[in-house]
Amino acid sequence: DVTGVQTCALPISAVTAAPPNSHITVCPGTYPEQVNIPAGKGQLVIQGQSNPVIEYPPVGEAPSGPNGSDDVVGITTGSGDAYQLTGFVIQGPWYDDSNPSSSGRHFGVYVVGSGTAQINQDTIQDIEDSVAADRSNSDGYAVSFGDDSLFNSGPEVPGNGTVNNSTIQAYQYEGVEVAVQGSNGTV
Repeated sequence: DVTGVQTCALPISAVTAAPPNSHITVCPGTYPEQVNIPAGKGQLVIQGQSNPVIEYPPVGEAPSGPNGSDDVVGITTGSGDAYQLTGFVIQGPWYDDSNPSSSGRHFGVYVVGSGTAQINQDTIQDIEDSVAADRSNSDGYAVSFGDDSLFNSGPEVPGNGTVNNSTIQAYQYEGVEVAVQGSNGTV
């Protein structure tokens, strides 16, 4: 059962306020923010109305996602969680010109945890450095399932999910990554 329905909400505030098993509808528009969805939200549905754009903010690097990742949408799932992200444009580029040799990686959608995430009818694009000369490194993942501990000294964390009827284009390094043992990804 859906316990909370929010219509035309802003992505970050709606996800933060949503009780488990919510259905959130995000209004059309462009949202320059990093959205992190925590574990424990149950059967969460986040639906875009007329393909709203969630884009990497134009203010430097902010690795605040799951396990220290630097992503546009970071998803952490727990046991029994099944999240759906449907009908969005998720895009870069990222803007960390102040440290072009940074070893951090950037993601369009980054998924970790024991539950599942479905990426449905989304467009994930321009997951690349804003400076063309800095695009030669191994960075820029459109979708990643799992954490290989590059960001921290902790254990590897699997991630699980599917990418359905989505467009992935203009990424710097990999389109879809299934990062570690125990991760599952279906395209």
